[in-house]
Amino acid sequence: MKLALLLAPLALACPPPFNDFRFLGNETVSTETLVRQALAEPQFGSIDGVSDARNPSQRWARNPMTGATVVEYCFANKWVKRTYADILGRGWMKWFNKIRNPSQANGHSLIVRPAIPLVENRKEQYCYLTDGNGPNDSGAWNNAFPKSILIIKHWDKSDIQATASATVGWNPKDSTNVMLIHPFLLRDRVDELVDTVAHELGHVFGLLHEHQRPDREHYIKYECRKLMGYAECERRTDRKHTMEEICKSSDLGYRYDFPLAAQMSTENRRMVEDGREMEQYRNYPRPYDLHSIMHYSSRQGAADQSSWREAPLVKWKNGGPGYNPPQLITDRDIEPIYPNTEVSDGDADAIRYLYPW
Repeated sequence: MKLALLLAPLALACPPPFNDFRFLGNETVSTETLVRQALAEPQFGSIDGVSDARNPSQRWARNPMTGATVVEYCFANKWVKRTYADILGRGWMKWFNKIRNPSQANGHSLIVRPAIPLVENRKEQYCYLTDGNGPNDSGAWNNAFPKSILIIKHWDKSDIQATASATVGWNPKDSTNVMLIHPFLLRDRVDELVDTVAHELGHVFGLLHEHQRPDREHYIKYECRKLMGYAECERRTDRKHTMEEICKSSDLGYRYDFPLAAQMSTENRRMVEDGREMEQYRNYPRPYDLHSIMHYSSRQGAADQSSWREAPLVKWKNGGPGYNPPQLITDRDIEPIYPNTEVSDGDADAIRYLYPW
């Protein structure tokens, strides 16, 4: 069963640079336009956490009256709600079943719920004012909702290989907190899409990819050359940078149109925001968690899907804090990383850290 999951057709979640509010479209510019610009302008990048006050994105705000931290959302239009409401709800239930209601006893203040319109209307209301029934129909923003809430949108671009994407944490700019869901898995792999949406909700809450931690070498083995797109990137290099440099740097990964390498990078990213140079800071106050729903499996991003031995990510059988990997590696040293489909104890602890009661 697990092996079948490992070798299932590739379905990536949140490929860079989408986990960044600067890449989400609005009424005047599309997401795809911003993404293409980002790949050509490597000063943009993914947000690397929310607990450091220097980062552009922060934690969702706590209501001082109720003590709860409420992540409210709306659906872009009728079609999006009809298609994705159940999937979003099931994704949130994976978190709720682990952390339960916000309370002192449960140690956290987080809750996710549909936004209540500020203006009453007998008709069902959506993020945008539209009478259309199509997946991408959108008009002007519906002022019955604050622009700071999470917007659930449809994403159907066939040239971007992913199933969902979301911004990281809470972003202060209007209409910039967004989750995009692709219909790729709707027909016969809905459960996998639910798992992906649960992963994306982790980003919405401010969590990062576990496999990008700087201490990962004690737990997993990473080989950039086994990533999908490595050979194509190698042919594109202009000899100003080596593949080793491109694989290490998220900035260079974007510059050379090799986003999967950037998604694996352990380096902090430098970026320009409103004319100011900023660095995106990571914070990992808890032990490495191989079971995190935020950790990629061996198959994700693998150029060769035929065997886990050809995967870019595998785990050390004896890995742990201070573990020194052997120079000569055999099957006795490594094993595959299977997909994590549930919220782990470590994920729950991270929520309690970010959103304490």
